[in-house]
Amino acid sequence: MNKQSVYVGLASILLAACGGGGGAGGASSASLACSSTSDDSPRGFTFDRINSKDHGNPVYHSIDSDRNPGLTIDYMVHPSVGTPKALLVLIQGGNGDANIDGFNETVFSAGGNFLVRSAHLYARQGYKVVSLDRPIDEVGGNDAFNRYRASVKHAVDLSTVINKEQIAGLPVIISGTSRGAISALAQHQLADAIAVSSPVTNDPNESAAVFEGSSNPMLRPSSVSVPTHVMWHVNDACSVSPAAGSSKLATDFNPDAKMVAISGGYDATDKQTNCKGHTVHGFYGIETCAVEQETKWMDGLELEGNKPKATSQTYTYSNINGADIGKLVEPSKEGAKLTISLPFSKTSEGGEVSIKDDIISYTVPDHLKEYEIKPYGDSFVYVVKEEGGGTSHNTVVILDPK
Repeated sequence: MNKQSVYVGLASILLAACGGGGGAGGASSASLACSSTSDDSPRGFTFDRINSKDHGNPVYHSIDSDRNPGLTIDYMVHPSVGTPKALLVLIQGGNGDANIDGFNETVFSAGGNFLVRSAHLYARQGYKVVSLDRPIDEVGGNDAFNRYRASVKHAVDLSTVINKEQIAGLPVIISGTSRGAISALAQHQLADAIAVSSPVTNDPNESAAVFEGSSNPMLRPSSVSVPTHVMWHVNDACSVSPAAGSSKLATDFNPDAKMVAISGGYDATDKQTNCKGHTVHGFYGIETCAVEQETKWMDGLELEGNKPKATSQTYTYSNINGADIGKLVEPSKEGAKLTISLPFSKTSEGGEVSIKDDIISYTVPDHLKEYEIKPYGDSFVYVVKEEGGGTSHNTVVILDPK
């Protein structure tokens, strides 16, 4: 039995000990029963599902990533109803293709993933909502995108979008569903809190699942240093996101994550597989109730709104070594102590980067030295924490001086 099987087996024992059910056999006795409303996807075919592009005044954006000015990222923004409580970034599962398209701020299309189709419901609860699509250079299947999710490339892209949409003083929350849980855990240092729903905890490929025994430390819940929420459906029939795995995952965070198991809803008539968004795996037909469970938790968080200022900067290969990154930041309160750190020691092109006493040390990767036609450049993300205050982040771009 491999480590993943042991993990889920132990989780099954734990859920049973708590009186839980799970799987297709029936709802847990401890689960929250959700009912469908007129605001939810109706029973039937998926072309009748709710779709955020039709609700809540969404705005389409396409911006260049700081990794490369020719590398675009599409995303959709739903303004909050009322004064925004936080900036909420939604990251879908699968291969990350949210099917967000538009022109001149008008949204033409948005996919059927639970988070993407429900973005307007989060905005209704008072959150400024960003639904993120995958960048145009990440076009592979699930496995390739799993690697991207846990990479500095994803961090640079997330930081690019978050800093574009940030409103001064707003906390940042990242919510990832299904394989989006990989993004949420691996990139938690870019957020003040994270939420995961129907998380993938039982994939044979350890880099494609979040669990305490993962070979990638960034996918272990004990590595997460921000408040966390875990939500799942007790009848989730997706083999890689069993209900028992979610229950065990929640207890492995330190401190334990807040958790909620949900029952209710249904599978759409034309569903494709048990792991798609048009099933109970994606809270189909009970979107309003599921969203309210996450936002109820978010509303109860005490997140620091006083954030230090972190600015972006461009260096060249020749002048980055010895540069003082401390000059890129300033505290929200005069005299407050700041700590600068790197969530990744690798750069987006595979270079090595470190910071000691706020001084940058960088090693150019060999392939950037050897190519006659070089990529645009290199990049990384830094994080700044204010003592007694909040956390901010931004990007550093490194260009070939030639």
